Amino acid sequence: MFRSLVLYADTELPVNVRGGHRLPYLTQRKKCSFFGRETGGEVGMAGRAKSKQVLKNPLDKLVLKLTLMMPAVLLMIYVSTVKQTIARAGDCPLIIDFNGNGRIDITGHTQSRQKLYTVFSVGKYVTFDVNGDGEPDQIDWVRPNTDAFVLDIRRGTPPRDIDGSWLFGDSVDGSIENGFVRLSELDVDGSGAIDGAELAGIGFWVDDGDAKFSPNEFKTVSDLQVTSIETTFVEEDIGYGVNTLVGSMESQTLGTVRMEDVWFLNSQEVEPRDNAVGRYFPS
Repeated sequence: MFRSLVLYADTELPVNVRGGHRLPYLTQRKKCSFFGRETGGEVGMAGRAKSKQVLKNPLDKLVLKLTLMMPAVLLMIYVSTVKQTIARAGDCPLIIDFNGNGRIDITGHTQSRQKLYTVFSVGKYVTFDVNGDGEPDQIDWVRPNTDAFVLDIRRGTPPRDIDGSWLFGDSVDGSIENGFVRLSELDVDGSGAIDGAELAGIGFWVDDGDAKFSPNEFKTVSDLQVTSIETTFVEEDIGYGVNTLVGSMESQTLGTVRMEDVWFLNSQEVEPRDNAVGRYFPS
């Protein structure tokens, strides 16, 4: 078995050395080890070989070449696995930019219904009944302790086994198109915003990534000093040729907070082979 591969190299300026073989540009490096065998050598700024030692083993040369090519190869593999699908109905809750970085941080690639994915971004789902139909779903999720789901707490505080019925999202049957439409149900006076006494039905959930509700993850409108939440939205181009629905919330402590209708990628929309391969890549 091969023992090690140690490469000290700057690949920008390859130079020729004795024997017609090519080595990477090595700057002030005394040792270059391939599979435990020292080859030594140092190449000066003018590109002159200062060592008489070269890579004579064909396998060593091949490994060096592949090592230098690896970034480009990985990029080609990544791009070749990009695929597009459509998120199913019922998978789009409202989420606010709680950490204030100007976006909603999710484990997938896009927040819109037009989903892009690669084998590097699937296979690491949470289990959550996002549409509240009693059947658990495998979906991507908000990154831990970043942004907050908007909760419908007119029934009280959610249980640990929370489901999508506590969120503001679209309906499976299509009667409610998105989370903003559902949110507008609380706009009793028709002002286009949830404010005053209407805010009593609103809460927020900053999940730690396990898709299980915990009381310490719950935030009230008083905690965030929320003054109003808009029920209107605009379509925003987020790249990749897709749009997301964006609204806002006003807070005395956080200022104007971004709010999005986020569609999660469901494992059912991903090819089974891609799901299987994706489990082997770290998140």
